[in-house]
Amino acid sequence: MKYCLNIEELFPELDFYDRFKAAKEAGYDYVEFWGWQEKDVKRIKEECQKHDLKISGFKGDLDWSLCDNTVSGDFIDWMKKSIETAKFFNCDSIIVHSNSIGEDGSSNFNQVYSPQRQIANITSTLVKAAPILEKKGITMWLEPLNNLGDLAGMFLVDAGVTADIIRAVGSPNIKMLCDLFHMQIMHGDLANHMLHNLDIMNYIHIADAPDRGQPGTGEINYQFLLTSLKKNGFDGIVCFEITPQGNTQEVLTAFDKLRAKVE
Repeated sequence: MKYCLNIEELFPELDFYDRFKAAKEAGYDYVEFWGWQEKDVKRIKEECQKHDLKISGFKGDLDWSLCDNTVSGDFIDWMKKSIETAKFFNCDSIIVHSNSIGEDGSSNFNQVYSPQRQIANITSTLVKAAPILEKKGITMWLEPLNNLGDLAGMFLVDAGVTADIIRAVGSPNIKMLCDLFHMQIMHGDLANHMLHNLDIMNYIHIADAPDRGQPGTGEINYQFLLTSLKKNGFDGIVCFEITPQGNTQEVLTAFDKLRAKVE
């Protein structure tokens, strides 16, 4: 397993660009963040080189939704820009969702398209994206989220449906990212959803439910889940993507305790 820190909300006492050094000092070789478009990409690359860090992935979509095929071309155009940014970072992954997510939450097409049509729209755009990703050597990770609160319009919220779409597309460069916080909220059965999809799933986000804190602050048994994954050959990215509950040292200690129990 390759442990990773999402530095978007972690280390809130530090400037964003100082968080790369902090992640390395905490014992991590991989970092993740959200959107790249408003960040200094040259500075990010410099910080990674300075501290011998790798970027495991970042948000590769923006204002256009997979479930709305009228903007399929715009989605793919932005994806191409994200691919070039990934190549600049020496990163081989981008992360996308079924719906765009802005300051006011997710877009919502549930009154525009039937569920079946949204699945068809997503599949159609991914089929167009697949050869581009394959040519560039970039993996797109499709991440189902929850549809509560400001994410009420989110369409892909089920790991099983997401896996079905990915298998229908049939590209080795389009896979599923399992965010266990969102999956626990939407349907649970976390171990089976991961273990049954290891052929298309090699990247997970972890945060405890219901408050998205560090492991140990909620109801998810992460020691069991990570041990099960390890026993079944999972060797991918395990990214802590949390909203800190307590100070940074308390959060990092919780991460260390979990890693020690699994390793």
